[in-house]
Amino acid sequence: MIVEFRAPARQELLEAGQWYLQNGGPAVAEQFGWAVERALQLLALMPKLGTPTYAQVRLWPLKRYPYTLVYSVHDDLLSVLAVAHQSRAPEYWRGQ
Repeated sequence: MIVEFRAPARQELLEAGQWYLQNGGPAVAEQFGWAVERALQLLALMPKLGTPTYAQVRLWPLKRYPYTLVYSVHDDLLSVLAVAHQSRAPEYWRGQ
């Protein structure tokens, strides 16, 4: 399965990683990156694991981090729509 990040999701991922780098240090930022990578590897193998929401969009919360991967699957493409902080307005990403 091919994994792609939509531009807003990529920006959110970069901003979250930068925040962890500045506030937790390199090790914490690296652990965050690995948490995202592990989640994507799992979802690429079993894309229906995430909680379904609407229009084929699914949610997968990251372990130990207050972020949820928002994604959709079409054929062999897993598209990450958002790396949503769980304290943000619910479903702010819905219009993307």
